[in-house]
Amino acid sequence: MLTPSSNIALLESDVDQRKRLHDGLQGTSRYVHCLDCIDDLIQSKTTFDALVIDVDFEKGRGEKLIAELSQDSDVTSVLISATETQLHRALLCLEKGAMSVLEKPFDLKRARIVVDEAILGTRLRRKTRRERQIMGRRIATLTDRQREVFSHMVAGKHVKEIALEMGIGIKTVHTFRTQLFDKLDIDSPLQLIRDIAMVFGRRGLEQLSQSVDDETIDALVHQIRKPKYVDLPIS
Repeated sequence: MLTPSSNIALLESDVDQRKRLHDGLQGTSRYVHCLDCIDDLIQSKTTFDALVIDVDFEKGRGEKLIAELSQDSDVTSVLISATETQLHRALLCLEKGAMSVLEKPFDLKRARIVVDEAILGTRLRRKTRRERQIMGRRIATLTDRQREVFSHMVAGKHVKEIALEMGIGIKTVHTFRTQLFDKLDIDSPLQLIRDIAMVFGRRGLEQLSQSVDDETIDALVHQIRKPKYVDLPIS
């Protein structure tokens, strides 16, 4: 059971299937909002943890909405509602970033598993986003020389190598290193590399080893990570 409760938006054309899925998902850990139109979703002030959207919702607008939401956000998980005859359209939505397919008529046990996995994915990405923002703000406070030392450190270079490349003394490198440790709230070079890799990923680590300018920091903080969809093809 998920804790705390999660909000799920359900945009489903088939009235009977909508009621069935609503009743099957609704519970103490899931609150299902049945929306009548896409405008209801756009205007809603609720923060949804998962969206279940019928590809045929509002005469096909659902498919376009799925593509837009999957591309524009790395936070809320988008799931597809489709029939077996809509397999090709569902696959296109998966390629654009949707997480999984709920086949109609719904298997409620499977639907609960898929939706709960999607919600957990949403929570993980939101946590990662917060961590990126915190780390980005901290790195942005570094001076130019501290950023230079930082860049060398995330590249895995030792103090002597950094001193040689920067043309400064080893003691000065230690001073810069202590200063940036304080600003980033870390205790060691190993923790620095580990934390950067965990927050920004391996690619982020490589980018910061080459440049620590404001543009690079901003790009890493706002990077969009497409969720990996659950591989549950329509049978």
